[in-house]
Amino acid sequence: MKMDKPRASVIVLNWNGKHFLEKCLDSLLNQDYTNFEVLLVDNGSTDGSVEFVKEKFGKNTNLKVMALKKNSHRLKSLHWTRIMALQVVTIEGQR
Repeated sequence: MKMDKPRASVIVLNWNGKHFLEKCLDSLLNQDYTNFEVLLVDNGSTDGSVEFVKEKFGKNTNLKVMALKKNSHRLKSLHWTRIMALQVVTIEGQR
């Protein structure tokens, strides 16, 4: 019996980390494991992070970006990350 590889979700929190994103996302999106998604939660960056990611990686279907309009500090960004993770678990559980 062949077992399907389980779906993996990687959540990346970002705030003004544009200079780290290319290396981080290149590494995550170009791996051998194929059943995965990367969820980028941007916490109101002002350094062009979201625009950079959309321009460089926007066509990659394994990447989803959630851009918060303003820096909601760690507690709120973690809250949004939990919400995204719960949505992923719920959606995956319905398949």
